[in-house]
Amino acid sequence: MPENPKILCVSDAGRVPPEVSDQLLGSCDLVEVHSSIRALAALSREDYDGLYVAAEHLQEAIRMGRLLQNERILDGMPDGVALLDIDDHVIWANAKLIEWCGGEEVSGLGFYRAFGDPEILGPDFCPFHTALATGQPSNSTLRAGERYFQTHAAPIADADEMSQHLVVTVRDITAEMHQQQTLASIHQAGNELADLTPEEMFNMDVDERIELLKSNILYHTQDLLKFDVVEIRVLDQQTGVLAPLLSFGIDDDAAGRPLYASPTGNGVTGFVAASGKSYLCEDTTEDPLYIQGFAGAKSSLTVPLIWHEQVIGTFNVESPEPRAFTESDLVFLEIFARDIALALNTLELMVAQSASTAQESCEAIHGAVALPVDEILNDAVT
Repeated sequence: MPENPKILCVSDAGRVPPEVSDQLLGSCDLVEVHSSIRALAALSREDYDGLYVAAEHLQEAIRMGRLLQNERILDGMPDGVALLDIDDHVIWANAKLIEWCGGEEVSGLGFYRAFGDPEILGPDFCPFHTALATGQPSNSTLRAGERYFQTHAAPIADADEMSQHLVVTVRDITAEMHQQQTLASIHQAGNELADLTPEEMFNMDVDERIELLKSNILYHTQDLLKFDVVEIRVLDQQTGVLAPLLSFGIDDDAAGRPLYASPTGNGVTGFVAASGKSYLCEDTTEDPLYIQGFAGAKSSLTVPLIWHEQVIGTFNVESPEPRAFTESDLVFLEIFARDIALALNTLELMVAQSASTAQESCEAIHGAVALPVDEILNDAVT
């Protein structure tokens, strides 16, 4: 044992019994703290040779002991955990929170300073103050650089007075936030697919509208969804033929290959058109349904274009990497496919309207021409 062992003393200020202090002061270095929570912080930062706990702090110390016993469990958690005082300073933090704060010691720092002064996104913009003032948990979202974190602050219950400490759990929600942002972008892109101004509708013929729609689909597929090999086919309800509408990155032979809505003999595209179900091909070399779309393709993802519960086409993307597509990619593509189906239906309606208008115009012209011709014939007969 060292000549001057270091003893951590947990007691109220000036309340260490004389018989204890007189016995220890001459031979030990006493470090006084006035709560078991402060003792926990001290024990996490330094090593001590002994611990003295006054009687009035005994029950609190027992709870602290249990927390110390579970510290290894807390350090192994995937979420961050911190103990804060009334001024939002970190008393103790687990390993994950320290890692998110750059790996530096955070005890004694303000929570937000330890996190690099993140932006508070709400819904509660003062979650720690709210939790202490109301005695109820409070949640908020933080943005630190490119990462997002959700905080849950819960006051430590104290029957005698307002809580002076908070337990804060922190969860990394970066992936969830990026998914929400992608979904919002897909929704916006879907609204823009067939959105034409009155001037564009008046000045563009059917072929130009189709080319604009194809251009918009390809742009958003590459820029937003990050898919470079794309093929869209439209189903002829009478013949079952899957006619090519758009292809990019697909081999010419594959793009022009006749395909039908059939569960066999027509690749993944034919199966999806026949079943109305999405199909994720993780490895083209092991999938009996797959027919090569481009040389070197290793995985593909195909979803149906559905309008009013009827398959009207297919949307296929491929990659040179095996298992390149995730469940999130499948969800994103299915959502975008709904907007494409809506855009195709809108375009079909506009084409039908244009044909109807042209027919009415022809009938009007025929009527206008027929009237004077009838009059001339009548005059001639007379």
